[in-house]
Amino acid sequence: MRLDTGNVLAAKMNAHRHQWNGSICAQPQGWNCGADATFRENYCAAGVSRCFHIDVFKPVSPRFVVPDTTVIQAVREQPRLLDDQILVFYGGRFGAQQGIVQGDVEHALYGLYRVKDAVLDDSRTPHRLLVEPHRDGWAMLPRLKLGQATLRSVHGVAYLKQLRAKTLADIITQALEEVGAQKVDGWTAEHEKNLKRASEQLPQWLRKAEEAWAKLPAPQALQRVVQAPAFPSAMAEKLSKLKIVTAPPAATELSVHPVPELVPAPPPDLESAQLVEVPTAEPSNLVEVPSVAPAESVPIDTPAPAAQAEATTVAEAPAVEATPAPVETPAAAEPEPERQAVSEPEIGTAPVAIPEPDAAAVLAERLDTPLITALSVAFMTKSLVILTGAPGAGKSWIASRLLDDASRERTVIVPVASTWRGREDLLGYVNPITGSFEATEFTHFLCDTEEAWSRGDRRARLVVFEEFNLSQPEHWLSDLLVRLEYDPELSADRKVVLGGSAIAGRPSRPCEVVLVPSLRFVATLNNDHTVKPLSPRVLDRAALIEVSSSGRVALERAGLAISDDLADLIDDLNDLIAPRGAAFSVRSARSLQRALAANALKPSHALDLVLAQEVLSRVRLLAGDPRDEQLISRLQAWSQKPECADLTVCAARIADWAESLAAGRDVFQA
Repeated sequence: MRLDTGNVLAAKMNAHRHQWNGSICAQPQGWNCGADATFRENYCAAGVSRCFHIDVFKPVSPRFVVPDTTVIQAVREQPRLLDDQILVFYGGRFGAQQGIVQGDVEHALYGLYRVKDAVLDDSRTPHRLLVEPHRDGWAMLPRLKLGQATLRSVHGVAYLKQLRAKTLADIITQALEEVGAQKVDGWTAEHEKNLKRASEQLPQWLRKAEEAWAKLPAPQALQRVVQAPAFPSAMAEKLSKLKIVTAPPAATELSVHPVPELVPAPPPDLESAQLVEVPTAEPSNLVEVPSVAPAESVPIDTPAPAAQAEATTVAEAPAVEATPAPVETPAAAEPEPERQAVSEPEIGTAPVAIPEPDAAAVLAERLDTPLITALSVAFMTKSLVILTGAPGAGKSWIASRLLDDASRERTVIVPVASTWRGREDLLGYVNPITGSFEATEFTHFLCDTEEAWSRGDRRARLVVFEEFNLSQPEHWLSDLLVRLEYDPELSADRKVVLGGSAIAGRPSRPCEVVLVPSLRFVATLNNDHTVKPLSPRVLDRAALIEVSSSGRVALERAGLAISDDLADLIDDLNDLIAPRGAAFSVRSARSLQRALAANALKPSHALDLVLAQEVLSRVRLLAGDPRDEQLISRLQAWSQKPECADLTVCAARIADWAESLAAGRDVFQA
């Protein structure tokens, strides 16, 4: 599990009517807390307190129950994983009478913990994780102010999300400002005291959370074991009497060294050594086989010895070889060396490691470790790796930096066009006049790669398909998709026949090319209305990796450092418009970097222009759409923040949008 810097964990929970004080809701069937209606009828209405969220803010010994298996496994691997972390609770907005509003998809915050313990409860099935806060490290937010929160996923777990710590601080501040002016049902002086303490201590809690996270050891995989049976089985008794007859090898010219037969080892529950009769050419020979001591435990994935012996006649335990009678051969007959030689050179024995060492070091400076690990595994398992993500996320930058190949001798970039309809667009065509094959740059690269392999050069070669799905890949990549499925050792099956009498510019080689094991493909993919969706056929043959970066992550990947106030403004804007496909991306961060380097502008003025030209320019709004009207209201609130005083171009554009929507006109930037 990994959490981005400056963020806190968030867990979804139900909206409890009695403010999570340990008592069951009154009239639970008529009040929507977010739990399933059947659960409310069978448990809550019946007075059975099975709700995971009933004791979250109980005055004495509050706790939160996590039933999610991914979180449980993460804590099982690292028992101190959640210690001192800040855990925020969120859910749907709710009112005093109806509970959660039907159809409302916005998230609201209910409160927070500074986690003291996260204890696994194995006493019941399914297992649970009991999370408890520090004695003075929890607070509930008033129902009056359930602030909106934008949540992002957490790598490695399915249930927990992450929230910007600044967003949490702003919501707490706003809640404290408003709770004093209005009477809130069920809100007490103790609740306000806890919330004020959380507001004051939040910076210190965040620092301690980061320190605790940094001290965590690397997770260790757990080995699940089961106890071996302590009693003899009927199958073990039968196997103990097993006799295997071996026959002498045929005396052929190639049988100079006879192959010995292997005797299966006895099952582990035998108490002493056994003698197994193994007749050979001399029936009187006996082979003594030592018994195997019973194992105390075996991995759960390892079949029991008896089952192994039943499934195969060759045991994995060491055994004594039966010595057959020698085979007489003529004195002059000696094995010919060429008959024992390997007919084909060893190829594909070691998978191609991508990213290469120097490239991996460069990527590590800008990318997260899980993304680099995902790239390594993908290239180990597939010949085609697809990088998908929003425009400007850095897919092309990653694809061009996977090899230690600054001179681009082992890399070729192939821009895909929307007009591609067949293999001729990728590979080339037969010239009807000369009869030769007119190869593309891509095909020449394949030929160079094959020739390098034949010379013993085993370094990786990489093809980068840019805008992979501008045209349907099945049409122009069909030959390669089929050939790449064959094992690297089967060079005949991985051969692509080009056609024609000769390759133009390469008269000495045949009109064919072999996809050698050192060849890898990476493709960049966008998701918008201008591209073609990938079919299951392509997805089944490729490894798909999502590349996401916006806001602070984009600044870090671009190597650009700006003030926290400006970075917060970028994050706030991204929270609003990222769901609409417009966000401050790595490409935007590089534009800001170049603007600051080339012009004597204040960082805020440069940011104003970049946001207006590259980020807000991708927003589309429809008049009469309630969600777009809500968005424009929030954008106006963003532009009126004191920190946005220098972002005059952005503020003017947002004001124009508001006027257009009010007049019934849609907003399209281009």
